[in-house]
Amino acid sequence: MPRIALLLAAASFVGCVSSPLPAQQPLPDQPYLEATLKRKALLIADEGILHFYSWRRGLDASWQGRPVEIFEGTALRVSFQKHGDECLVAGQLTLAADEVVPVIAGLAEGGLRIASFVPRFPGSAPALYELRFFGEGAEQDFAPAVAEAFNRIVPPLSTTSRTANAANANASAATTTPSKAPEQPSPVTLSAAGPSQIHEGPLEDVFGCKAEVKDGVALFRFAASKGLLGGQPTSRMGVAVFAGFAGGDEAARVRLDWTVERRDLAALLRKFGAAGFEIESIVAAAPAMDDELLQVVMVGAGKAVELARLVAGDLAQRREARLAFERPFVAPANGVEVLGVGGNTLAAGWVSGATHPSGPQRAVWGLQKAPEPAAMMTDPGQWSGRTFNLLWNPTIRFRDGKLTLRMRADQGRVDQGGGLIWRAKDENNYYVTRFNPLEQDFRVYHVVDGVRTQIKAFGQLPYRSQDWFTIEVEQRGNTIRCVLNGRETLEVEDAHFPDAGGIGVWSKADSQCSIAGIWIEAGPEAK
Repeated sequence: MPRIALLLAAASFVGCVSSPLPAQQPLPDQPYLEATLKRKALLIADEGILHFYSWRRGLDASWQGRPVEIFEGTALRVSFQKHGDECLVAGQLTLAADEVVPVIAGLAEGGLRIASFVPRFPGSAPALYELRFFGEGAEQDFAPAVAEAFNRIVPPLSTTSRTANAANANASAATTTPSKAPEQPSPVTLSAAGPSQIHEGPLEDVFGCKAEVKDGVALFRFAASKGLLGGQPTSRMGVAVFAGFAGGDEAARVRLDWTVERRDLAALLRKFGAAGFEIESIVAAAPAMDDELLQVVMVGAGKAVELARLVAGDLAQRREARLAFERPFVAPANGVEVLGVGGNTLAAGWVSGATHPSGPQRAVWGLQKAPEPAAMMTDPGQWSGRTFNLLWNPTIRFRDGKLTLRMRADQGRVDQGGGLIWRAKDENNYYVTRFNPLEQDFRVYHVVDGVRTQIKAFGQLPYRSQDWFTIEVEQRGNTIRCVLNGRETLEVEDAHFPDAGGIGVWSKADSQCSIAGIWIEAGPEAK
């Protein structure tokens, strides 16, 4: 199957509706919130969310030679969701310049957290801004401040009730939207200054779900990779992915409002930057709730279907990567565990060593049986900031093949984490790849005569101390491939150590760690 077809097939599983919450998920106090905000909520029962929204009309703003369309981001949204005994609120407001100070001040005085305030449609006339805010507490704690903010911007919405569930939430605008345009694109290319007329049918085929349509603009929404405070991902609680298509089918612009984890930021920007997208803003998505989430707003132009394929393909790839990351660790089926974890003593040949030791005392390693079998460093020995502690085996001669390490960063004030060494000539000459949760980066080096030189790195990773992580190293000739948690990948070429050598575990300074096993697959050369 062609690559594009595979991506589109995968994208159909992404869907515009997030995974449902457990059936027992309680709802926020709907009567109180509707009475306080003086408007009806959209009830998304399967996600346990009450959603209040309005699209701002009459702003009379222009941007890049076209009128600003409401589905491009002129939204007033506030969502409520229960989290244990408390309630979460997440809001996103498009503000005119004269609304900024009173709205932000009122929300802050009401105890809500201002997450970000950035220009919306930079260069638009008149200027527009986007405000994002969050809160956690009882509904009565912050609903009055939200109501005041809404009433400063727009009068109360119609009292017409709208309900939806996870199966139809994204078609909820159908009662207020004009009838759909024909599903076949018009052969006439719309002028840049004309009204938007996006034919949503081909885009729905790409995404595998329905669009919301207003004024010829098609909007798709998707759940982010994770929810707030460890909850289920949703498409309405301020952390989501929105794609709004405006203009014409052959000359469209798409605005992406994308919640992304920090580890994914560089790849996202490279991919869409290569397609000519411009960054409007990058801000923390949920400050003080989840430091790993960023909100990225990007704008691109081109043929609508081609833009949709780019977005859908990236969503599908991220979903597959997330599923792979969430799978429990399984030892390599064809691998041999060589450290001896699970036995009464380490396997023969393993010794404690060090590069740049600070004295004669080396790190001390032992075995634990419970709660799970592991080799543990119980004492880092005599060390300095330059010391690299090794637990290695010079009798295992590894040149080409694959190594897998399962490790946990237990503690360390100066340094934490660690990784693998291979093709080791001695304690001062080897390759090493390691993960450091303090620095939140994954790197590969060669160490020559005790001098460590970085070959490549991957930064801004969200993995933490006390979490198990997996490092895989595969080498064929001079080609090295290092993978962290089945996800972050470093591929390099290096010829410093062409011959077979020992393997082992590496850590730095006072870093103490646990090892659940080291596996070798096809390629080790037994001495």
